[in-house]
Amino acid sequence: VSGRWPLPGLARTGFGIGILVLLAIFWQPTIVPLDELGTTPVFNALLWGYGGPALAFWACVWKLRQWRGPTSNIRHRLAFEGLAIFTSLATGAVILHHATNQGSFYSTPDTLMEWSLQALLALSAAIGLQRLGKSYTSPFISRCVLGLGFIGFFLLGLLNLVFLNPLFTNEFIGNRVFFNLLLSAYFFPALLTGLLATRLSFGKTDLYRRTAGILSILLAFCWMTFEIRHAFHSGHIGMFLSWSSPELYSYSAAWLGFGIALLIYGVWRKSLHLRMASAAFVLLAIAKAFLFDMSSLEGIWRALSFIGLGIVLICIGLFYQRVLARQNDAPENQDPD
Repeated sequence: VSGRWPLPGLARTGFGIGILVLLAIFWQPTIVPLDELGTTPVFNALLWGYGGPALAFWACVWKLRQWRGPTSNIRHRLAFEGLAIFTSLATGAVILHHATNQGSFYSTPDTLMEWSLQALLALSAAIGLQRLGKSYTSPFISRCVLGLGFIGFFLLGLLNLVFLNPLFTNEFIGNRVFFNLLLSAYFFPALLTGLLATRLSFGKTDLYRRTAGILSILLAFCWMTFEIRHAFHSGHIGMFLSWSSPELYSYSAAWLGFGIALLIYGVWRKSLHLRMASAAFVLLAIAKAFLFDMSSLEGIWRALSFIGLGIVLICIGLFYQRVLARQNDAPENQDPD
């Protein structure tokens, strides 16, 4: 109404009503009485109780953007953008919490599955808002993109890699080889953080890009390592479970392959940081070979471990020789004009 008849205080009244909606949700977070909420995931009272206001607030943002009013209109639009983003994130968060806890709304969020999905929600929202911000050119959305990105980085680094790491907690991750908890906890976060560090890093700070890049590499490394452990110990991958010679050899081969892949990608992208990360994983494989494989592997597995390590190191040395020779020849072959 204020877009057609700009009455004094009408937009601020609309924002006040939005605040009342948030207070009503805070008063009864389940929207309906708890015994009426049920256990059906997604399609329950939470969807319309949280999602309905979110759609209404986004509609207000769209209408206020169309109206070319005074400077106060910009402040009103930014206020409704805050309401829309907050309620949208709250919708996703409560639906994920309800679905991952079998309908128990007030249960403690302490599983890797839930926190992984919450981190994916934050990163996905950051990507979505970044695409939206290109057309809206809103400073508030730009700050939300950075904030959501760092929240996702914090959750992944602190929980997925440390406190809720299945290697430490021995949490059940599923029996399927690929479609298991590791997919949402490490593989998809590695892809999203990789995108935020490369293709979606325009206009971001160096801290943002480097944090996303480091997390992407660590999550990909954990996913690869945990998948190998899952192949030998289906369902549980706790660090205190037994280790076999084929399993230990598989780690060495995978870590060397991961380091070579990072080296090739770093040379292609001309990134010194990626080449340094590649060297770190190759050194990790070398240290493992001398500290663990020499004493733990038996028979053919020990021989294969050191033979493979030697071949890979020779190939890396030859690869670097060709790269350095090509870099030295480049200035000589350039046209002086």
